[in-house]
Amino acid sequence: RINSSGGWSYVSGYQPIRYEDIDDGPSTGTAGEPREITAFPFTDYRWTAGAASDSIDSYSCEPGLDESGPEVLYRFEAATAGRLEAVVSDESGVDIDIHVLSAPDGESCVARDDTEISVEVGPGEVWLSLDTYVGGQEYPGPYILTATFDGALGDPPEEDTAGTTDSGTT
Repeated sequence: RINSSGGWSYVSGYQPIRYEDIDDGPSTGTAGEPREITAFPFTDYRWTAGAASDSIDSYSCEPGLDESGPEVLYRFEAATAGRLEAVVSDESGVDIDIHVLSAPDGESCVARDDTEISVEVGPGEVWLSLDTYVGGQEYPGPYILTATFDGALGDPPEEDTAGTTDSGTT
């Protein structure tokens, strides 16, 4: 409640209260903490407005396109090669583009499209970047990502105590 006639002294001693289980916003979807895809078919409802990552501004697949808005990064480990098919659906006034990457950077772009992609990938790490198009202004917002992969999935790499990737052998 605001008391417009009380002046600043009216709010002295004010102690804001915060509910303990409030989430501070997205912390995943970055190169360091991607959203892991562990099974297909895969569906994710998310949005790029306020996304935790805004580090990739262009992609080698189409370097002249301004993708400097926020992005959400996904990752999976392909044990075998296979066909990845992914579709991004967004609303009017929102423009989220889909990019397939071999590493979490714009220089490793394998394929891109405005709405859907079908490409052979793997084996190895496969990254998806759902990035906000910028054309005079940013077009962030909600989207739905659906994806299928007809190859075999592998386990994400685990870090051992020495900080090197565990190959599973002794």
